[in-house]
Amino acid sequence: MNNSMVDDNLRERRSHGSLLFPFSIYHTEQSGEQNVMLYKHWHEEAEILFVTKGEMEVITENFSDIINKNVMLFLPPNSLHGAYHVKNMPCSFTSIVFHLNFIHSYTNDRIQQQLLNPLFHSKQAYIVNVEEIKEKVYPILQGISASFVEMTEEDELYIKGLLLQLLYYFIKSPPKTLFIPRRLEQNIERQKKILDYIDANYASPLTLDELSSVLYLSKEQFCRFFKENFRDTPINFLKKYRIHRSVELLLTTDKKITDIAYEVGFDSSNYFTIAFKSVLNLSPRNFRKEQKQSKSYQARKT
Repeated sequence: MNNSMVDDNLRERRSHGSLLFPFSIYHTEQSGEQNVMLYKHWHEEAEILFVTKGEMEVITENFSDIINKNVMLFLPPNSLHGAYHVKNMPCSFTSIVFHLNFIHSYTNDRIQQQLLNPLFHSKQAYIVNVEEIKEKVYPILQGISASFVEMTEEDELYIKGLLLQLLYYFIKSPPKTLFIPRRLEQNIERQKKILDYIDANYASPLTLDELSSVLYLSKEQFCRFFKENFRDTPINFLKKYRIHRSVELLLTTDKKITDIAYEVGFDSSNYFTIAFKSVLNLSPRNFRKEQKQSKSYQARKT
């Protein structure tokens, strides 16, 4: 789930899986050239995240921690979270994203009431150190990934069973934190509010005055708030978000580069190209060409 290519920076509008199979897996590799791995966002699905190479700093609503391949992290639904490179080193990770309906009991049995509901309705992240149980956990993760590629109806049942096994280990582990101060809850709501506003208005000209007014702050207060919570300036964040949106259009449409630039909020195709290259080290045209060639190569392999 590559941040620059796929992930939304806020409450995701995309669906993970389908209505009949609300489950998906995303594998991501990043070089470390960009500090941000995942811009802060949230979604109504739960998420299990584990690092396969390197380290990453994960920030949720109630804690910040560095995790490596010996750690597996559970994020409950609607949890605001983001991730950053550690010392700009390369990192790879996998995200398993699924809706609660996928594993809910048909009847509200004891397992649902006493085990699953507390896990999913918690506001805390859960961490499992898999070093001592890797002989049990790694085959589960590998089985889920392999079955997701084939995806027959029987594989869907197999994945569901394996997912329940993973949740067993989280249920046995205590949550990372036990209490969220009211002040922090207000801060989280502010973050979600400004992310929602950017999502709704990124295609329009946005000024610092307009953004700061969303939270009823002065420009100075807003910039300080934004930098503290998103590790970036509002204007730079907005630029990267527009580029993120442009990537979706480059990969899923045949629209002209100029049209895409205007559609995502840039007032100049030349500046769009410069900004795009500063973030992804490729021009929009070359990026589209490279991605299409890569897909063609993968198709020939299969």
